[in-house]
Order: sequence, then C-alpha cells, then structure tokens
Amino acid sequence: MESQGGLYTGYYAVAAALRYEKQWISVVASPQKSVATYTVPPLDVAFAWFVHRQVPAA
Repeated sequence: MESQGGLYTGYYAVAAALRYEKQWISVVASPQKSVATYTVPPLDVAFAWFVHRQVPAA
C-alpha cells in the first residue's frame, strides 16, 4: 500500500492548499461579515491558512 502523504506533503497537502485557495479565501473575503466571522474551516484548510499567515508571500 502506498502512502498518499500527510498534512505536510503529498496528495492531502495539495488538496488542502487547493481547497484553501479556491474555497476558503472567498468565504473569508465575502461581503457578509456574519458568514466569515462564524465559519470554522476544516482542519486541513485551517492548517493551510496557518501556514499562509506565517509566510504570506508563499
């Protein structure tokens, strides 16, 4: 059985980054502040968001 990677590398890391870029940024940037204020991201997206806050240029 091949490993697909974890949260740091491999398929799941790429999927989390794509979900963050394609879906989560639009939710946070939505004009309805109530939606962005009370929305909690899934763990993989939260980790991608955390990494982006550490190195925003990446």
